[in-house]
Amino acid sequence: MWAGGHGLAGVAALDNDAPALRATQVLLLLAVTVAVGGRGAYGGPSQIAVGALLAAAFCSAVVTTRASTLDGAAVGSRWIVRFVRPEVGAVALMVAALGLWAIVRAWFAGAAFEGVGVAAVLAGTLASLTVAHRATPPARAAVLTGLVAIGVLLSLAGWIGVVWRVEPLALASSGVWRAAGTLTYENAMAGLLVPLAVVSLAHVVDPEGVRRRQQMALAAITCVLLTGAGATLSRGGVLALVVGIAVLSVLVGPRRLIRGAWGPVMGSVVAVAGLAPSLVAAGSPMPVVSTAALAGGVALAAWSVWRPSRGRWTRLGVVLLGVGLSGALIAVALIAAPGLRDALRPRTSVASPHRVSQHAAALA
Repeated sequence: MWAGGHGLAGVAALDNDAPALRATQVLLLLAVTVAVGGRGAYGGPSQIAVGALLAAAFCSAVVTTRASTLDGAAVGSRWIVRFVRPEVGAVALMVAALGLWAIVRAWFAGAAFEGVGVAAVLAGTLASLTVAHRATPPARAAVLTGLVAIGVLLSLAGWIGVVWRVEPLALASSGVWRAAGTLTYENAMAGLLVPLAVVSLAHVVDPEGVRRRQQMALAAITCVLLTGAGATLSRGGVLALVVGIAVLSVLVGPRRLIRGAWGPVMGSVVAVAGLAPSLVAAGSPMPVVSTAALAGGVALAAWSVWRPSRGRWTRLGVVLLGVGLSGALIAVALIAAPGLRDALRPRTSVASPHRVSQHAAALA
């Protein structure tokens, strides 16, 4: 999508699209922005705003598709066939079945309104998929660019929350500060950042048609996204990242993945290690150390793309440098915050008693 002029440099190609089509993508991005800035559309006003924006985007996509189909001499309602493609149609059937189940289940439980809320979320998801599916390649690139920009801002917000103890951008949980961003929920933040980081990493690994400076920017952006995801200390986020990288490895090949991903990944390791002194709730944050680590990690990610031709020995040297910096930062954290190890122990365990009991209740 980024290659062939449809990446960061190809967003200008949107000028060739119809104004209605551009409006569709803008409405979709506005809906995501409102949702991310409004605690994940948790409150009533933000839910209404997001729903209205998604409905407007969907209607704009319908009108644009119908107009282009009629211009192509199609008759009757054949535009519906063109609009609802098999992939989207299959997803629509599954979403409709799940939404109907939610309404019926809530009705019998005496809380019909909750079922309507679930169905509305599913309808919004389907509208988003439909709008993105109907977009032209340049419009898809623009949407992706907007989503990545939102992810970067969310990452920085969560990072600031941890470093300067700003609530609710970060929240203290079980003795450690975890990034929550404007979503105000750590796992939800990881759930948004990890997919964006994997997509961004894919374009760093496969830079065909992308200029060197743009690839450097993508590497730095990927580092920031991974750092934000790491700051959440979400175990589910780590699992999702492992699965995403495994899929990416199958698609592009392990060797190519390692050759392109080592810089952003190592940079994020350095940046997350720099957060360690600020994580312990009982200790004092160290903004200078965390800021220096983030700057160093981003620079390392960009540098890995800037001079990739210096050979594997240079890459190995930079990796060793990154490992050394990370070790030094963690050592500083252990000295400055002796309780770091004990505070992080729950985040390194797969045990989660309250979730086990919830799963048992759901199965029952």
